[in-house]
Amino acid sequence: MKKLITLFLIGIAGIILFMVVKNLANGDGLLTVTCRSAKNTLTIKLDPKAENFISATTDDGEDFDLGNLDEKIQKDGLKKAVDDLKSKLELTKGYACFDKK
Repeated sequence: MKKLITLFLIGIAGIILFMVVKNLANGDGLLTVTCRSAKNTLTIKLDPKAENFISATTDDGEDFDLGNLDEKIQKDGLKKAVDDLKSKLELTKGYACFDKK
């Protein structure tokens, strides 16, 4: 009986470990870009699995207008559209942007 319980616990631990390693290897699809300025912090989240693919909020909770970023992503691709947005924010608004995955 003890062996059966031990095998059951090892099996459960193995399943949990497999799920954690799989999530770490594949990621959850979320890309977060954090842009900081002297006045505030802007967080842009791009999540293909969420209902709102793109969300941008400032540190005080207000929504930030990104214009037609979703159309640019469809036209130019995710990497180029995000790089263009970061350079635009850095040049025009004085932000310093960093990617987090």
